[in-house]
Amino acid sequence: LAGKCAEACAVKPDCRPVDPEVMPGPPADLRPSPNAPPPNDLRPSSSAVPPADLRPTPSASAPAASTAGTPAAPLSGKGSGEVWKRYEPKGRYFSLPLPPGWEILEEEDALAAGRDFELKLRLPGEAGLDYALISVRYVASPHRSAERFVHDLEHPAFAPGRKAEVTRASLSGRAVWRAEMRGVRTLIGFKQEVPNLARTVVLPLPTGFFVLSLDTPQAQAERLGPAFERLAREFRPQVTPRPRGVELTAAENAVCADFFRSGGRLERPAPAQQQGQDSGAPPDLGAPGREDSLRYLEHTAQVRLVAGRTLVAPALDKDSLAELVHGCGALPAGLARAWDAVRGQKVLVTDRIAPGLNVQEEAALQPSLSSLGELTDRRMGGAGGHTGRNVRAEDLALVSRVAFSADGRTALFYVAHGQTSPGTSHFVLLTRSETGWAVRCFVQHDMIIF
Repeated sequence: LAGKCAEACAVKPDCRPVDPEVMPGPPADLRPSPNAPPPNDLRPSSSAVPPADLRPTPSASAPAASTAGTPAAPLSGKGSGEVWKRYEPKGRYFSLPLPPGWEILEEEDALAAGRDFELKLRLPGEAGLDYALISVRYVASPHRSAERFVHDLEHPAFAPGRKAEVTRASLSGRAVWRAEMRGVRTLIGFKQEVPNLARTVVLPLPTGFFVLSLDTPQAQAERLGPAFERLAREFRPQVTPRPRGVELTAAENAVCADFFRSGGRLERPAPAQQQGQDSGAPPDLGAPGREDSLRYLEHTAQVRLVAGRTLVAPALDKDSLAELVHGCGALPAGLARAWDAVRGQKVLVTDRIAPGLNVQEEAALQPSLSSLGELTDRRMGGAGGHTGRNVRAEDLALVSRVAFSADGRTALFYVAHGQTSPGTSHFVLLTRSETGWAVRCFVQHDMIIF
């Protein structure tokens, strides 16, 4: 028994702290296209002046690793006489200094189920109107990004009045985001509304990210803030994230984002673009079945869930090509060759694809439209509020890679949508303007009854 305990308490070689030299620099601007409209920009606010550097003072030394799941040797308090103990969760994803008096409220490790790890700390005696909580989340999914998490802090979907103020900072030599949000909380059992403060530090990794948060009444913030600052400053990641692999590019994300933002509506080109040709004219909706096909495209564009891998798209057969030419005129030179080069590639789709879109996190989705019905009984991974739901075919869209013309102003991609019955798929051609990508024409390629 003693031997097994010793083995369990040993720090494994692959749990070494992440080297600061290989950590990413300041997170890149996420706006997929310079022509994308600012309100949909995923980029965190950069107008605010960044706060002071959060790096520890030169006198601070890095503490040693601790026994997994239990506090380890005490850290000396900095002039206050307080004793801080180093803590590691059982999974050894990180270590942190445990503020004196705080205790573990909850530790939930759901990484194996495709969700997150979360550790919650509380200060005993602080209850009711004087609650005080610190949480640490580790998100390891390659489909989820720190950039999207920060964007959602700045643009909350369900509480527009509680927007966070986000800045960039340095945390022990690593680039992080810092967010602060003030609001009002009504606690269970109390009628009184309590002004509260939430402070958040988001630490990006090559894959996944950490989120450190303090949630407290504003009246307690000045007293409890320094403890959270020290915890964040001396927080040590101990994971070795794998690279994401090949994923949709920022330019491809811009095309997909504007397609889903369009709701599937076609945009007629300006009159100047139509002089002497009908290359930008939308398809003839008077043709038999054309109106139904457009309705299926609109249903597809209104889906809020996208598969986490691109699908293998078909070649442009002569009938589909003829319909595209009828709707948009001659295709730009090289676009058909560009399509053949990318249509068979399966790459990662992340939640950076567009604001408001969630990503199905299962790694092994069937690429063909005919198998969409098999998704009905699968379970989702937990991002975007879908935890525990069944994946229904009508919830999900699958997209291909995007082919671009040589001048970068025309894009072609393939999108499939499985409804209860039938399932449909379309070739979609978009053109770029000063305001983004617009759907110019489409071809319904398939309709499958299952």
